[in-house]
Amino acid sequence: MLTDPRAVDAVTRLAQDLGKEPVAVGDRAGFIADGLLFGYLNQAAAMYEAKYASREDIDAAMKLGCGLPMGSLALLDLIGVDTARTVLEAMYASSHDRLHAPAPILKQLSEAGLTGRKAGRGFYTYAAPGSDEVVRDALTPLTAAEGGGGREVRSVGVAGSGTMASGIAEVFAKAGYEVVLAARSQEKADTAKARIATSLDRSVSKGRMTAEARDTVLALITPAGTLDALPRSTWRSRRSRRTWRSSRTCSRGSTRSASRARCSPPRPPRCRSWPVPGPPRGRRTSSGCTSSTRRPR
Repeated sequence: MLTDPRAVDAVTRLAQDLGKEPVAVGDRAGFIADGLLFGYLNQAAAMYEAKYASREDIDAAMKLGCGLPMGSLALLDLIGVDTARTVLEAMYASSHDRLHAPAPILKQLSEAGLTGRKAGRGFYTYAAPGSDEVVRDALTPLTAAEGGGGREVRSVGVAGSGTMASGIAEVFAKAGYEVVLAARSQEKADTAKARIATSLDRSVSKGRMTAEARDTVLALITPAGTLDALPRSTWRSRRSRRTWRSSRTCSRGSTRSASRARCSPPRPPRCRSWPVPGPPRGRRTSSGCTSSTRRPR
């Protein structure tokens, strides 16, 4: 059954008059945003259940690595574990896609009443039902002070120029750290910083950041076309840096030593040998090995 085109046009104009950006989608459970979001949240819950990583590390990876404002498990607690389970069950019944099959841990938490913030406990433990303050529990890792302290971080080095590297550099710069963004060439490093500037401009246009804060964040990011610009603690030694750089400049199949100025030719394949009684009779092959045959008795 299709919606009348006149109704679609009327709703589209209404959304635009309200300052919204309408999108058209078929009659599917979850539509677009929830279809993508809940599959992602379900996978995060399954990873936690399989002990792929701790809840803190899963959420930190998505916030620092992908630039999301909230971790996946914390978002499940905010939505409600029982609500997420109900949505996933409806989507799975419609699509039969295993991506939307609710992870068993969602059922276990729901039936135990651990439905997230509204219950005071879900994947995390909260100060009170409805509170957003996370408190320590048996699964909370030790802090730096409790674990004996750690080294002060003043600057961060990021090797790469792709979307992931740009996102990591942006997050650290927003936190006030000096960031060296090292790429294979100065042009790629400048392109990565320009990508960060575009992302910050988008935040300014949406009112999430001021223009002064954007300029401050960009000033903390230094693009570089060589790994030698990275902080010394980023790599174990200068020798390891030379080896990493040299191994990428040689042709495929050849190797380059950190103490040599040129690439060595590829090593020939090793010949395999089998014990053969009596004097072997063989022939030369294209690989330089000798293929032996068994001498008849």
